[in-house]
Amino acid sequence: MRTRNYKYRKITGAVLAVMILILAIPFSGKAAEEIMITVPFYSAGMWDMKWDFPYSDDYFLGSSDVFSRDLAKASLGLTISAFREEVASDILNQYETYLGTAGFTDIYSFGYDQPTSTETLSGVIASKKINDFTLIAVSPCGQGYGKEWGSNFYLGDGERHAGFDHGARILEQEIDSYLEAHHLSGKLKLWISSFSRGSAVSNLAAADLTESGQFEDVYAYLYAVPRTTKKEVGYVNIINICGAFDPVTQIPLESWGYFRNGWDLYLPAAETDADYESLINHVNDVTMTAAHDYFRNNPEWNYQIHLILEFLGEMFPTTEEYAEKLQEEIVSLWTEANPDQIFQILSAVFTSLDDLDLRQEYSRDVIISYLQYLAALRMQDTRGSSEQRDIAWASDQGMGANLMREHMPYIYLSWIFSDLPDDQLFEGSFATQRLAIIGDVDVEIWQGDQFLNRIDQNGKWTAGEDYRSVFAERSGLETMVFLPANDDFQVRIITRNPTGFSFRSDTCYLPSTYGASNGYHVVLATPGTYELDFFKYQDEPGDLSALEGTILSDTVSDREYSPTLTMQLQTESDHHLTVTTILAGMTGFSLLFLLFLLVCLIIAIVHAVRKKVHGPYSPLYVIIPHCLVLLLFVWLTIYFTKTLYMIRYARMGFAAASGLVLLLLALRGLIRNRNLPNVLITMGMLGSSALNVLLYQPSQIAGAGTGINVLYCVIMAGLTALASSTFWIGRRKHK
Repeated sequence: MRTRNYKYRKITGAVLAVMILILAIPFSGKAAEEIMITVPFYSAGMWDMKWDFPYSDDYFLGSSDVFSRDLAKASLGLTISAFREEVASDILNQYETYLGTAGFTDIYSFGYDQPTSTETLSGVIASKKINDFTLIAVSPCGQGYGKEWGSNFYLGDGERHAGFDHGARILEQEIDSYLEAHHLSGKLKLWISSFSRGSAVSNLAAADLTESGQFEDVYAYLYAVPRTTKKEVGYVNIINICGAFDPVTQIPLESWGYFRNGWDLYLPAAETDADYESLINHVNDVTMTAAHDYFRNNPEWNYQIHLILEFLGEMFPTTEEYAEKLQEEIVSLWTEANPDQIFQILSAVFTSLDDLDLRQEYSRDVIISYLQYLAALRMQDTRGSSEQRDIAWASDQGMGANLMREHMPYIYLSWIFSDLPDDQLFEGSFATQRLAIIGDVDVEIWQGDQFLNRIDQNGKWTAGEDYRSVFAERSGLETMVFLPANDDFQVRIITRNPTGFSFRSDTCYLPSTYGASNGYHVVLATPGTYELDFFKYQDEPGDLSALEGTILSDTVSDREYSPTLTMQLQTESDHHLTVTTILAGMTGFSLLFLLFLLVCLIIAIVHAVRKKVHGPYSPLYVIIPHCLVLLLFVWLTIYFTKTLYMIRYARMGFAAASGLVLLLLALRGLIRNRNLPNVLITMGMLGSSALNVLLYQPSQIAGAGTGINVLYCVIMAGLTALASSTFWIGRRKHK
């Protein structure tokens, strides 16, 4: 069955190739001029981007059943121009720039000026007369849509994803109203494009409008498309361009029965394409020009996010169980969420679950521990090669921008506008072969006599001379290797102890939630080097062979693959900070702080008794200790804000402690010099303490840039100076 899946993928690739070749047939008549339209846009990471997108009337003279790379580029321009840009007011309403320059008139926007909710949709519609037909351009908003994001998780109980279907109904009504308002009839064509949630809405609307017969042609080019329906229709005019490991395109889960209308075209990925290193050389120039950074990908986090999705399907095998146990919580929390708070959001979601059976309670505990583990990895950043991780992780961008990198619009732009031909861009592998090896072993990946890379038992990563790498990572005793299915590889397992090792492999197809397990091996062997052969487009590896040493036994069991068990093994075998250890640390800090207060109180009493004889002590004896403690708490506040996003109470606690230190300092000065100005300053410090906690409570603070944290430090320094001034205001000389 799985071999036939590969054949099916190759057949669909061949069909696409034929469709692309048809483009070579020139259309009759005079060609319309292609123009380039500059559209600025914003993306996570606070980049000021812009790109030149093409447009030509000729794109719409041919059949919508034929894929057009130029129309795909123009559609991305239309899509990006319709983004909502609340954080960058200087690039609002770019749809007027793109559509207006392209010659469209009667540009109508809806929803942008309204508060967002899970029930709303915003977008733009325009029209243009071309030859004997009228082209209607439509793009629902695909980025910056605020609370509309929460509808992604509202599945409902029908054939269609309820949240997306509601948006499709709104969009179809807006199109009908537009046609009626502008008296448009006769020969009509529809051009629809969007991104993310907007593309899911468009996927359903495009299918409806294609079926309606209202339009002679419907050109639908959609990006980063979530799954939308349990009863998909394979319209060739609906093109879904998806990142291979874009997490948004993997929800709702395929194991729940969800698919997309139309054709799915997947972009390359390191995990699926053996020649990925050479492919990204073609996209790097685009990324540098658009995003002012080199092209990055992060297979480690791709795997961990995919593992969470697999876990979700295992914990809730059906949509009914998801809807009953999880849906309302995740919709409610994600509606108000900051993407930089993904670990905090998910932890809060799973912590809030009740009415679970014993299996689900166990799974809930595992996922919460795993989320803590992932947060700790980001904070500690101690595993593997720092060079490899620096390439993958952009330290100047937030958690959301890094974890959701495969979903960023500029990543899609980089691939689509690269000089890669269509057959290389869209006809790569659809699968990755995942190998998990458990034991104190080193792992090497080879292709014939060419060494690609190595990861040792300590997690140190080494690349071959040509830097053509296959992704591998070490978590505790487990080494994960991701082999693209479109080439041959050899994996060498190097042991130094006669204790043995175990391994399992599975083939993961891009449209699928789960991999196809190939059995669990337990191997007893002498110290040596052992090799597994992975063959191109073959699901199962060859037999384990000994290059050095002796295989004493190789026992195979049919134990099913379990993402829950994988998570548990990782969290138990790899030391990391947890909420428990952090709370214990906070308890320790609290005790030290109370001890500090006690010492300050004793000093105050002693000096109050002795000052009549020796005079008042220098204010610096009070101010300097307070400043040192305050500096520690301010640093901890910022540290927890920038690293452990999920531990909201940690940043709130340390922010509160910072305010209390300021209050204590001002109070000590007030005791020394009792006067009205000092009373007002002390009351101000009390108010600033409460304000400090309130400011650090919302999740949005975790997404704040460096400038906000610098401003916070400046404000705290000013408040420290103000609190310290109470020691000198109204001070009387001691006689």
